[in-house]
Amino acid sequence: MPRFWLPAIASLAIVVGLSVGGLRAKGLKAWIAGLMIGVSSLNLFWMHRYGMSLEGWKVTLGQISRADYLKKTRPDYEAPYYPAAEFINDHLPADAKILLLGESRSFYVERSWVGASLFDANPFLIWANEAANGDQLYDRLKNEGLSWILFNPAEAAIRKPYWVGQVTPHGRQVLDSFWSRHVQLVFRDQQIDKTEYRANAVLSIVAALPPHAAPLPNVLGEILGQP
Repeated sequence: MPRFWLPAIASLAIVVGLSVGGLRAKGLKAWIAGLMIGVSSLNLFWMHRYGMSLEGWKVTLGQISRADYLKKTRPDYEAPYYPAAEFINDHLPADAKILLLGESRSFYVERSWVGASLFDANPFLIWANEAANGDQLYDRLKNEGLSWILFNPAEAAIRKPYWVGQVTPHGRQVLDSFWSRHVQLVFRDQQIDKTEYRANAVLSIVAALPPHAAPLPNVLGEILGQP
């Protein structure tokens, strides 16, 4: 991604500065210096405009609460997970260990967690590939001390290309079996319309669903393209 090359700009600036400083033509040096000042000013202007558009200053001035700000979609903050994180922080035991599924961000989760960045293999998907069936995947999660899932299907759908290839056809069958027998909804926050794109949930990992409880729709399977 382009942002990974940003550190090179600092080195490039030094090289350009030394090169311009070595020029003998004063007129050319003045022209280049003016160009640099103009470009830098334009960059600062658009940085200011972009920063204002994110409206973080409204939290600083007390116009909106931190929670209300963090639960809304913004240009560089898609499919917010904060409502689920807030529920976890307020309602789950202090020693709860959370599996992050469909979500690589974790700053606001004040509990131990297991997950992966967009560029790493998600352990949950790897365990699904290795398990013989959904019950064995459940046993693996319990052995890892995991009893809860922060699931962000909205983010998972956006970032699907990063991780969909990590699941084998067998792993998808295991996930489907696990989802239908060992997952129970305890919290959900969703708003998908023209102004907002947000869907996140907290799920409990259970040995078996309560009697007469209907399995959750296999949203994860749908995102993976599973029939």
